[in-house]
Amino acid sequence: MSLRKTIKRTRTRTRRKNRTKKGGTANNSSVIRKGNKIIKTYKKSGNENFKRELIIYLLAKQEKLDFIPKLRSFNIKKRQIVSEYIGPTLDQIYKGRVAEKRKLIPRIKKLYQKLLKSGYHHNDIRFYNVCMRNDKLYLIDFEFSDIKYSDKNDNKIL
Repeated sequence: MSLRKTIKRTRTRTRRKNRTKKGGTANNSSVIRKGNKIIKTYKKSGNENFKRELIIYLLAKQEKLDFIPKLRSFNIKKRQIVSEYIGPTLDQIYKGRVAEKRKLIPRIKKLYQKLLKSGYHHNDIRFYNVCMRNDKLYLIDFEFSDIKYSDKNDNKIL
């Protein structure tokens, strides 16, 4: 393989590994994956969403909710949450295979019931907010979570 192809291949792998995507509301945060960590940083306009998400991660730690990724660290001044990277979302795994995704709805409902028992609604349950690792499901993206139910855009799966 030529040196040029090797460099191009390395750059592509690095970009894939450290992709940046917009999280949640289009302009309120940025999400970066670095190795086995997810770094989510909120803008000032997303301060309320930051607080909602942080509350759920702290609740998960306190209540030992094993279906929520582990909180690695947080910085209130920077409005930043660092959590463990679980794996791809169900949307990424089952791209275009709707019937296979729908078979997982009963399992997702069980996770959601556990969250409800802790007193919170996710309010944004979508296939792209559920991840899978070794056939175990995890809920992610809690910026719309609240003690009240209020689905973000009525495009829910549950």
